[in-house]
Amino acid sequence: MAQLSTNIPVAQHEYWTSFVFEPKDHFTHLPHFHDEIEIVFVLDGTFETHYNGVDYAVTGGSVFLAGSNSVHYSTNHTIKSNSIILIVHPKALSGSAAQLLSKTPTSPIWHNPKKDHMVWSLLDYALKNKNKLNNDDLMLLISFILSLIVGNMTLIDHTKKAKTENRILQYCRNHYTEDLSVSRVASDLKLSESHIGHIFSNVLGCSFPQYINTLRLEHAETLLKTTKKTCLDIAMQSGFPTMRTFNRVFLQQYNMTPLQYRKKFDSTLNTVL
Repeated sequence: MAQLSTNIPVAQHEYWTSFVFEPKDHFTHLPHFHDEIEIVFVLDGTFETHYNGVDYAVTGGSVFLAGSNSVHYSTNHTIKSNSIILIVHPKALSGSAAQLLSKTPTSPIWHNPKKDHMVWSLLDYALKNKNKLNNDDLMLLISFILSLIVGNMTLIDHTKKAKTENRILQYCRNHYTEDLSVSRVASDLKLSESHIGHIFSNVLGCSFPQYINTLRLEHAETLLKTTKKTCLDIAMQSGFPTMRTFNRVFLQQYNMTPLQYRKKFDSTLNTVL
């Protein structure tokens, strides 16, 4: 098990972008992809994730790397783990780490580098000095850390299959507030409906309606927190066909109605303030 000087509570995960380190208390479970590389340093416990159609359980002391534009999502619902998550754009990297701009690992896990391996001490140094180093120096340090990781992985070019998944997910993210169906996606992207169904069920691990509803719920949750719009307006602006559907789907996800959620959030905010 890797030992760093970071004092991270059980089930607490830290998200570190290229230049900002900020605490988060939850994961995005939704299948997604982004231009950035995502590296998870698992300190303790087990980090469960779904990456490019395969389920992985990454144990303490190992490193997980999701390449640029690779479809992935966390499946850690109940299992406890301590992790540090580094998210950085490959265009900012130098040295051998820059390969990650066009390549992805054949296997995303670096299993249990030794406790005294340089990667752990460098990560510890980066965490301690993230606010002292200027951007250029910090990126050089991050590039060196990733170069050590890349040196222990086999990389291949991004696959056409992954690009198809990305096209579908991006299309859904651009149009989820509209009347959206598998047939419309298939027609606009020149794909078969059966192929899209296969990607959702066998690669992304959810159905098309589940994915669209989750996107809509994320949008609705933001509006409930940040606006005074009525629940009906929020339902319509988030893409739900009726208020009844919005209430049903929201209740299934959050175990409360949208109105109850807003009241609870307002109460929590007032308590903090």
